Amino acid sequence: MLPAAAIAANSEFGSVQMIAVVQDERLVSKTIVFQIVDTPTGGDEYRTYGSIMVSGTGEQSTTVTHIPEGNYTYTVVDTGPNAKASPNTGAFVITAEQTTEVRFKFFIPVNSYTVKFVDDDESHTVLQSGDVEEGKSPVYTESAPIKPADAQYTYAFAGWTDGTNTYGKDETFPAVTGTVTYTAVYTATKNKYTITWVQDDGSVIDTTTVEYGDTPTHADPEKGADAEFTYTFSGWSPGIVSVTGDKTYTATYANSKNEYSVTFKNEDGTVLEIVTAAYGETPEYTGETPAKAEDADNTYEFAGWDREIAAVAGDAEYTATFTAVQKIPSPATGSDSFETWAVLMLTSLACLGAVLLYGRKRAKAK
Repeated sequence: MLPAAAIAANSEFGSVQMIAVVQDERLVSKTIVFQIVDTPTGGDEYRTYGSIMVSGTGEQSTTVTHIPEGNYTYTVVDTGPNAKASPNTGAFVITAEQTTEVRFKFFIPVNSYTVKFVDDDESHTVLQSGDVEEGKSPVYTESAPIKPADAQYTYAFAGWTDGTNTYGKDETFPAVTGTVTYTAVYTATKNKYTITWVQDDGSVIDTTTVEYGDTPTHADPEKGADAEFTYTFSGWSPGIVSVTGDKTYTATYANSKNEYSVTFKNEDGTVLEIVTAAYGETPEYTGETPAKAEDADNTYEFAGWDREIAAVAGDAEYTATFTAVQKIPSPATGSDSFETWAVLMLTSLACLGAVLLYGRKRAKAK
């Protein structure tokens, strides 16, 4: 590996680094200064350049090696006019008693680290995995992860977390310095559900939208009375609970049977009695027998009501009816008609007396 002085800046492309060289009395410069180049050519992973100044001795056979041992290779790229490079080595030969420059090329091995992108499910499904060179930022290239909605939430992909820091889905990741795992991060939006409120006949009263976990409410509905019943709201079926999905609630009602007034009137419209009866019951007249005053020709007997009394289905009226009974006229005294009438009356009385006497005799004989 590079000496400590070089390692720290090795990942900062474009920075100048210093590295100590082997001491040699012929080296004017005691260090090599080299520049890291971000875009290598020729397939090099990293490329750096360095140079030293040396003084020539004229000893052409003299070879000076000056690069410390480490986990990298290098070669002399170029020399000044008074030095000669030794091909494919880090050595050079001074050819003149003159200070000259020698330039070097370094090949520094690249460390790579595994970078994983995983989902946040229980098994941490691997979405993408690969090695990334140290100093470079990883890039996620697969399709954006999707987390299925559940009853409570709908999820939207928002970015990644390494357990310490969170990065937006379009944010650049930091340069790699070691193995790292990024886990998908999602925003959760609470689901809303439709609550349907219906009458007991199935007709829809209303629909409302309520978030998961909240308890729905609704104003008490009303149900119009019919001929038989009046209705009072008593609750919802099933009982209302916190929302976990779409749901329908049906109104329920208590009922009370309606009561109606039944009026009994005389023929002349006079009210004889008013009774109260529940729907479906048959009313009963409990007052005195209706009567109608006689006139010159007739007396009147109560004959019933103007229609048959029926089970109650609403307020009702019944009117008394009468049968006329013709009177028998009494003839004037002294007239032939009077005499005839008197004979008939006496005869009738005699017959009646005979019948009564016969009846008594029969009773004694027994």
